[in-house]
Amino acid sequence: MWCDASTFHSGNLESCQKAIPEVLSRYLNIQKLKVQTKYKYRTIKSKYFYLGANNNYTTAYTLKDGTILYFSIYAGDNYSENWCKASKDLTGAGRFYYHCGILLVDINGLSGPNTNNRDLFGFKIFQDGVSPIGNIADENASYWHRFKESCMQDIGSAGSCAGWVLETGNLDYQYCSDLSYKNKRKCK
Repeated sequence: MWCDASTFHSGNLESCQKAIPEVLSRYLNIQKLKVQTKYKYRTIKSKYFYLGANNNYTTAYTLKDGTILYFSIYAGDNYSENWCKASKDLTGAGRFYYHCGILLVDINGLSGPNTNNRDLFGFKIFQDGVSPIGNIADENASYWHRFKESCMQDIGSAGSCAGWVLETGNLDYQYCSDLSYKNKRKCK
């Protein structure tokens, strides 16, 4: 863990961000520390938004293969006893409130299409694991992470189709609007 509730609430985010590459470098081949530029992404519905390491809460890294990792630090639910613990409530609101960060992965870096949920996918970070946004367990969470609203209607968190892609192995949410975990998992 690179940050805790008291460090976050004291405003000492720089120490949290400095710890991220130390942890990552044990597992990943980091090419560049801190990507400083904003990158323009579009949604499947062609709205635009920017990502980049341009604020106190986000740090980005480029891996040797060009993948870009965006880490955003969050305050969880603002209570230290629940800080970053998914095991407190795996299927309810805690799927949204208890995470302590978001990891967005641009699987092909600066290469196109730079489109949310085509080459940009999101994961929630907990002390006891990493969870793809928009997975089955998120169906009881905030609409920011639920598959129907967040992924299918493109109104939630960036990268919110990651859970669907990992669970079903397809990107069919781009082509039909009636998919669900319970009923229809493919367009054809």
